[in-house]
Formats: sequence, structure tokens, C-alpha cells
Amino acid sequence: MRETYKVALIAFITVILTITVWNAGDLYFSQSCDPKFGCFGVFMLLTYIVSICATITALSLSIAHYVFAVSHKASLKNTELRIIVIFCFVVSIVSSNAISLAEDIGITLLINVWVAISFIVGALVFKYGHKT
Repeated sequence: MRETYKVALIAFITVILTITVWNAGDLYFSQSCDPKFGCFGVFMLLTYIVSICATITALSLSIAHYVFAVSHKASLKNTELRIIVIFCFVVSIVSSNAISLAEDIGITLLINVWVAISFIVGALVFKYGHKT
């Protein structure tokens, strides 16, 4: 169970740290601030949205780890952690477009797809990762 918390924490920190640094740099260099919210307001809104995406990813990956690794008494390997970190980097890049994705496909569908993709990737990593 301790490794499940480790997976969730690594996933959450990787997603939120990567995209928060990206958003801060983007707002600093492009200075495209909203007149209503200002630069700091835009940064806070983007950070809030990304924290929701990071939480969804962390929960989905930890559930996949619990189902496919803890129940089979498989230990967490470094290769599995590396794959999860790479996946979280990709998710953080996609989460920078979360607002436009939500506008295009709807919030409910976006959340369902986000959960499904995170769980499927976690399931593949944890199910087949301990067999190699």
C-alpha cells in the first residue's frame, strides 16, 4: 500500500510541477495577461485546473497500481516509475490545453477520458511491467 501512495505522489508532483513551471514561464515571457484577472489571476486559474487534472491522474494511476500490482504482491520497479514519470510529463503537456478541450468535448467527457487514459496506461505499466 505504501508503494501505491508513492505512485500517486510521484504522478501528482510530476504533473503539477511540470505544467506550473511551463505556465509561469509562458505568462512571464509572453505577458498575455487577461485584463479582467491579471497575470496572477490567470496563473492561479491555470494552476487550479492543472491541479484537478493532476489529482485525477494520480488517483487513476494509484487505483491501477493497487489493482494490478498490490493485489499480485508485485514490487514497484524503477522502470515502471520511469514510464509513469514520462507519462505524467505527456499528461502535463496535454493539460495545458484542458480549457480548450473542455470547451470542445465537454467537461464530463474530458474527465471520463482523462480517468480512462490514466487508468489504462497505469494498468498496462503495472500489469506487464512486473513480468519483464
